[in-house]
Amino acid sequence: MAELLLQDGDELLLQSGDQIVLQSGPTAVFGYVNLSSNPRAPLDIGDRPLCTAEFFDRDDVAADPTAVEFVWRTPNGTETTYTWGVDDGIDTDGTGVFLFLAPEIVTHGRHTVRVAGLEGLVAAGELNLGVRMSAFPAST
Repeated sequence: MAELLLQDGDELLLQSGDQIVLQSGPTAVFGYVNLSSNPRAPLDIGDRPLCTAEFFDRDDVAADPTAVEFVWRTPNGTETTYTWGVDDGIDTDGTGVFLFLAPEIVTHGRHTVRVAGLEGLVAAGELNLGVRMSAFPAST
């Protein structure tokens, strides 16, 4: 005998002869990600940091998510999403290691990069990167 609860917490009531089909999607494995950049902050206008995301499962074993996204946020809040396998600038470098070449930095302030493993291995991390003011304008 099993007790089934609906999403809102209500019990599911079945009468004799009722049938129910239970479906499940792909099983997600939750883990964690280490995110770093080279060069490290503080950065300068004109830099293109290379961000490295290292994904691990709960047993601390390097593992690949099947879908990975990087989001780059500028100091004014503009966000650009980059998807592995779709957009340029993301490569892999061994099991669980994803490399993201950020866009050229053209403004000072706090830039943020977020990485997320969305399928298979589910994990996310963020990194804030400070960019110094410059006496020289950004190249265009």
